[in-house]
Amino acid sequence: DIYFYNLRNKVVFPDNISDEIVSTTIIQNDIPWTMLSYQLYGTINLWWTVYLLNKPDYIFMAKAATEYKYIKPGAIKTVLQQITINK
Repeated sequence: DIYFYNLRNKVVFPDNISDEIVSTTIIQNDIPWTMLSYQLYGTINLWWTVYLLNKPDYIFMAKAATEYKYIKPGAIKTVLQQITINK
């Protein structure tokens, strides 16, 4: 069986994540979430972590001059290992 998950309904990050795990960035231009993920982590596959942490109103792109939270690259593996998805 192949499962597909709607991460917006299954993964929830708490609002009070430690500053040891989360940092912020401000981007200069509107860019796709995948590009922001690549800039932060070197892969487009983690775009959803930035998206879910920020819960943006504009879902299609990260908007310029906006501060975005992200999980620090050194902590991302640990955070991903903590995520469990209920089927």
